[in-house]
Amino acid sequence: MKLRPRLADHALARRHVVDGEEVVVIHDARDGSLCRLEPASFALLACADGTRELEGIALAASRAGLYTRLGEITSLLSELEALGLLDEGVEPGPMPTEREDRVETPAPEPLASRPLEALPSYRLSCTGAGGCCKQYGSVALSADDVSRGERAGFARLPGDVRGERVWLPLYGAVRTERVAMTTVDGRCLQLLDDDRCGLEARGGHGAKPVGCRSYPATFVDDGEQVRVSVACECDCVFESRARSGGAPLHPGRVVADLEAPLTIRRLPPQVAVAPGTGAPRHEVAAWSRLVAGQVEKDGVLERLVALAAELEAGRLVPWPAPTALSEQRLLGPLSALADLMERAARSAEGWRSERDRTRVLRRLVADRARTLVESADSRAAAFGDPSWCEDEALAVRATIFGHHVAGETDLASGLGALAARLVVARALGRTAVGHPIAAVMAAMRGATG
Repeated sequence: MKLRPRLADHALARRHVVDGEEVVVIHDARDGSLCRLEPASFALLACADGTRELEGIALAASRAGLYTRLGEITSLLSELEALGLLDEGVEPGPMPTEREDRVETPAPEPLASRPLEALPSYRLSCTGAGGCCKQYGSVALSADDVSRGERAGFARLPGDVRGERVWLPLYGAVRTERVAMTTVDGRCLQLLDDDRCGLEARGGHGAKPVGCRSYPATFVDDGEQVRVSVACECDCVFESRARSGGAPLHPGRVVADLEAPLTIRRLPPQVAVAPGTGAPRHEVAAWSRLVAGQVEKDGVLERLVALAAELEAGRLVPWPAPTALSEQRLLGPLSALADLMERAARSAEGWRSERDRTRVLRRLVADRARTLVESADSRAAAFGDPSWCEDEALAVRATIFGHHVAGETDLASGLGALAARLVVARALGRTAVGHPIAAVMAAMRGATG
């Protein structure tokens, strides 16, 4: 047992209301595993702030009205320590805003002066349907977000007179610089019954957290520009394609113009093209701009699979000519996707409400992916269905232009996985959960177990 324990920074505690029952779920950011705690147990855990020994924790708990025995404290902490969720001693200071692989705005020079390059010929129109507010386990707020939200007035859980259950620390149990919103059956606590943001309804657009205002824009520094693209997890991304008007993905010309805090991911100097094969970052940046500009709706799936094959051979080639679709090349990524989503679906079903959008999406995608793996007829039907080709082209353009797989995995594997997701989306078709590509992409978020 650690002498002065505290919840580790890789332990992400989130408060959920599931079918009317309040629970705290602790996600291990290292491997995606999770454990559940009763709110009273988490309140006790918060007394273990890294400055107290067991007797001090018991005294702090008693002062907070948490009357418990020393043996109960020891049992709770021993369980969490066995799971690798405790650290020793006080926190090492504020969470760093700059790491080798990412940085938060406001960014230091020379990044602050770097140009922003947005996905060409794309403008976003938000429908206000609230889908994105129902499918993410962490709605993160900065201290400034909290201040603006308090002025607008946060919605609270029943009985939460002092607003103590609106959020939990984003990392660990006692950090306060970033917090994560409570969710109710997978919905952000601030989401109104009509699916509008309650903070925006009460306080105007500026009352929304910065991350919510910027969504679904993504920001990646490739050493020359910061590419601004879209995460294809929201129906609005695809519905915007057919609309006139809309708003640009960013408000300025350089990184210094972006609001804070926003996360900018950095590409490494050497980018993996295939397992064991890499290319300099500037070559990948030039290649991605070229290929993204060449993507068209005709034969997009066939071309994407062919491109992944060329990359697997270590060749950064232009957008290839359409060829016969290689079913064999897709079976591996499809099978991996089916296995991953089955694990994720079972995990969600272990604690999420049946009304939870994430639970619904994961089960739907898992079952459809498994059917594709096991049924040649289902694969043939999906391979031959061009119904979503224009939206598939948008997803491929956004992914390649925005460096969504570069630096996260090798390009060949990442684009092969994207092809598998598009096949599953074809098999889904339009469903009650919305646009099929957005549904598959949203189901994948956080799907690690």
